[in-house]
Amino acid sequence: MQTFKRQSLTKQLMDVILANIESGELPSGEKLPPEAELAEKLQVSRNTLREALKTLETFGIIESIHGQGTFVSAKAKLQIPNIGILQTLSSSDDIQSLLDARLVIEPGLAKLAAERHSDDDIDAITESIDRFVNNSHNLETNFHMQIAAAAHSPMLYGYLHAVYQKLVHTPYPLIQERLLPDQHDDEVREHKEILYAILEHDGSSARELMYLHLNRRFKLM
Repeated sequence: MQTFKRQSLTKQLMDVILANIESGELPSGEKLPPEAELAEKLQVSRNTLREALKTLETFGIIESIHGQGTFVSAKAKLQIPNIGILQTLSSSDDIQSLLDARLVIEPGLAKLAAERHSDDDIDAITESIDRFVNNSHNLETNFHMQIAAAAHSPMLYGYLHAVYQKLVHTPYPLIQERLLPDQHDDEVREHKEILYAILEHDGSSARELMYLHLNRRFKLM
């Protein structure tokens, strides 16, 4: 198995594992060595290895079977391109491209949330709105990520999380901080409208309302 340079981070570790899968050195159905042994072989900490494996499992590259161990998924090679999409989003420095990604991903997540949400999901979304009422610009993101969680689609959740992580390192938070005090009431109203559509299991309305909400905000910015 290809080894791993000590100075690399989780992304590089994932790349090494993916390369071994693509080359056939780790074929579908192959059982991975125990965590301690694999970490030593790849020369990384066990925490770094766990983080990489957790991401790979989210994307269906590997799968954990209780009592048996961790295996390369039968569909691993088909899923590898999705990792590339996530890495592309994570490496983008263009605010507009990141906002475009939100405008494509989030309305679909709102539709899925309307179709798949649990009572706990509704409680979490409602709480995020209540918190936003009292502390606007810091917690608006929480509302959107709670809806993403309610969609119960780990892959799409991962995409959106990558976009938000990148936006933190752009001027976006400063723009948002200056915008929201004047737009706070509109934001709250629109959040509640989206929540109501989700509560009513109205996926089409939830998708449309989320699109209009984001589009209005981005135009203002």
